[in-house]
Amino acid sequence: MSDCLAGAGEQPTTFKRGQFARVSDDFHAPGEIARFARGKTALVLSRRGGALDLHVRMRDLEIDAAIEEGAGPPAITAIANLGGGLVSATEKRALLSLRGRARSGNRELCLDGGVAGYDYTHGLLPRHTTWRWAFALGKAAGGEPFGFNVVQGFVGEAECAAFVGGEVVPIAEPRFELDLAQPMRPWRLVAEGIDLAFEPGGMHAETTNLGLVRSRFVQPVGTFTGTVRVGARDVHVEGLPGVVEDQDVLW
Repeated sequence: MSDCLAGAGEQPTTFKRGQFARVSDDFHAPGEIARFARGKTALVLSRRGGALDLHVRMRDLEIDAAIEEGAGPPAITAIANLGGGLVSATEKRALLSLRGRARSGNRELCLDGGVAGYDYTHGLLPRHTTWRWAFALGKAAGGEPFGFNVVQGFVGEAECAAFVGGEVVPIAEPRFELDLAQPMRPWRLVAEGIDLAFEPGGMHAETTNLGLVRSRFVQPVGTFTGTVRVGARDVHVEGLPGVVEDQDVLW
């Protein structure tokens, strides 16, 4: 075990065969929150005191990390009435302290001193649900810790916010401009006070058609460059790590 991992919480988790997927109904309860295991792929997320322990095993990737929830800005929480008796609750956090290690192939990285965030949503959604979403965290061009969460459609402006200076500040709901036929081309997010260019570096995509259930999902990761108005000032970012998403689901 490396010195880096020594402070990362629990020892790497042992995964049992035959356990596929399990998710807790209470994200804030102690103990195991989520588990997935199939073939050579496995993930466990659990809560231990004020930390979230994450253990991942894939063919070319291993992660053993602890996300400290006692540090960083407070959460965004949005509870939305979606009509027809449907309700959704979502919670986002960013700029949380991270420690642990990650290994990809022959390369091992110490995660100590990094930042982390999460996006948790619970509820019953409309049969046809669409949204475009972006999330980023790191440092602004001036060096201060900075992050944001924005969404076009679905819950909308209620969950659009910037994380800066230990605070959560509301920002506008942007319009996403992209080429759906070529999602690895640059994206743009535009609104009053927001002008961001997104440069994809890699992508997770999935298209499913089971007749009654259909989905189209693209989620590139990459970097943001541009400006976000936070309160009375403009925050400039350059090469800010993040993710964008376009999702259209019939379930």
